[in-house]
Amino acid sequence: GARAWAAENPVLSAAAGPRDVEPRLTDVDVELELPLGIGLRRARRIGMARADLERESAAAADATREGLAAAAAAFYRALHVERRAEWAAARVRLASELEAAARARHETGDVPLLDLNLARMERARAESLVEVEAARRAGVGAELKQLLGLDPEAAVVVDGELGDRRRFELAALIAAAAGRVFPRNVEPGQT
Repeated sequence: GARAWAAENPVLSAAAGPRDVEPRLTDVDVELELPLGIGLRRARRIGMARADLERESAAAADATREGLAAAAAAFYRALHVERRAEWAAARVRLASELEAAARARHETGDVPLLDLNLARMERARAESLVEVEAARRAGVGAELKQLLGLDPEAAVVVDGELGDRRRFELAALIAAAAGRVFPRNVEPGQT
């Protein structure tokens, strides 16, 4: 293909003028300067440009890797919060059963009012924990949506096992995502 022959253009300079001597003469001076890449300056500049290109390619690959790592970390945080929310809901169910049992035993005179109040307090704590986990779920979900580039109003369902830390191949994930609906007209494999 076409490429530059030299880093600098050749320079053509000319001068003409009369000489004040006898016989009368006209002097003409023509110079052609053609810069040569002495010391392999051109090759060095090309090598530096290629090194800069490789550095930027590596920086782009590193940014991609860091973005994927951030998204994976956010996914596992969201999965952890989901499990904590499930445990908090189970705690509410158990505390409600405990309160019902304490109420029935108090009505029969088997336990004092203090035991019933303790059961009520435990149910209130459990319900409070459900609200805390809901707030955590919202925060982590917003972070995950931002990292994935999703609409903030989009519903995100996090599903998986916390102990499953397999490495995934990008081609397999794209194949698994084929046929799904993606926001903003993004197709699988498109960056």
